[in-house]
Amino acid sequence: MLTRSKKSFVALLACFACTGFVQGQIANLTSSTDLVSSVLQQKAQLFASSKSLFAAHQFSAAAATLASGNVSSVGTAAWNIESATSLLRVAGSFRANGDSVTAIAAARLALAELLTANSLNGNDPAAKRANVEETLGYIYQAYLGDNTSAVQAYSQAVALSPTTGNAAATLAALKADLAEAAKKAGGQ
Repeated sequence: MLTRSKKSFVALLACFACTGFVQGQIANLTSSTDLVSSVLQQKAQLFASSKSLFAAHQFSAAAATLASGNVSSVGTAAWNIESATSLLRVAGSFRANGDSVTAIAAARLALAELLTANSLNGNDPAAKRANVEETLGYIYQAYLGDNTSAVQAYSQAVALSPTTGNAAATLAALKADLAEAAKKAGGQ
């Protein structure tokens, strides 16, 4: 059974897949199956290399290794989103293996990439900006335990595009959880 947090993450991955952040960038390069396969293979190799660097707590080198495989143009919101997506994949991998320190470090790097993307994507469609905000909320909630910032990010996502992603449902669930926790704390 999936917990709310896991359901949110699954929905978040679906958002990235639906909007085609990385896949769309690869498809823009060419329709050649060989090139797409080559790019995906390179990304897999860079992911493995970066995991070794993350495990050694060489976070800057690890993030640079991951980013070296980005297909989006440097200096664009898409580049930062692509970097954040890779970093969240790493964070999830380390968290699944019980290494919360490294998972949090990777999540913080993803957070920084998304905050940079936010500063660059002012002209992007509201749905794309909402996906970034939803992802920020997920990082704040799931990795950093910062529910106040998570509520703000999810609220911003809903304000930008109420029907994009799972932000509205996640926000409602988080607020309900926080109200329940406050009620229990007040009753003791």
